[in-house]
Amino acid sequence: RFRIRELLESSSRQGETVLDLFAGVASTGVVTVLCGRKSILCESDERWITVELPRLSSRRPGRALASGEEV
Repeated sequence: RFRIRELLESSSRQGETVLDLFAGVASTGVVTVLCGRKSILCESDERWITVELPRLSSRRPGRALASGEEV
């Protein structure tokens, strides 16, 4: 199983910006907030915006993910 958090932490530093060209449900965006990074999310299907915005606005920077917690 692929882990977004592990990828972000091994390939970027806190405060850096991560680009996600296929944002979908914004899993990468949520993890960047939780890991202290900034993100630029791109999505061509406007229907995903209604899913992305609530997920992103409910996250707090620097809050650790609990074991098994969904992103």
